[in-house]
Amino acid sequence: MISITSDWLYPPYQSQEIVSALTANGVDAKYEEIRSQYGHDAFLLEEGQLNYLIRGFLSQILVSDIMYRNFYSVSRNETIENASTLMVKKKVNHLPVISEDEKLEGIVTSWDITKAVACKITELNEIITRDVKYVFSGDKIETASSIMEDYSISALPVIDSENRVIGMVTSESISALIGKFS
Repeated sequence: MISITSDWLYPPYQSQEIVSALTANGVDAKYEEIRSQYGHDAFLLEEGQLNYLIRGFLSQILVSDIMYRNFYSVSRNETIENASTLMVKKKVNHLPVISEDEKLEGIVTSWDITKAVACKITELNEIITRDVKYVFSGDKIETASSIMEDYSISALPVIDSENRVIGMVTSESISALIGKFS
């Protein structure tokens, strides 16, 4: 809970009462305060303080907190047509390619499917990206976000210590999390 010292509309004492009630009911809650003379509108004007507080909160969030556990995947023997149909029906742009024992073998994206159609490639195995960037469920979302930014990708498989895919984290899931707090 973030309040502003000079906010008359939602005074700090009310935010402190909310945090007290939440913690009394077993909810992990924390109180922070922005020092400002701009009243309620300070959240618009004190961007530096607000970003600092939100960044501190987000730095504690793990990949496991936002990853999609119900994800779709394909095997390397799947057809391009079936992979593209799955992408369209499930509205996903990334499909991890997994082996029979659920280990990560690669990834196929909607862009790969587009290239396959343009180049008249028929075998999914020919378009799989095998050098896949990934994260672990215990990694911080900052790690996932940095990898996505560094490699200009919008989704990462989440793997366990045995290289099995256990989820997906996407730029959408990170944006949704940030959207809840802004």
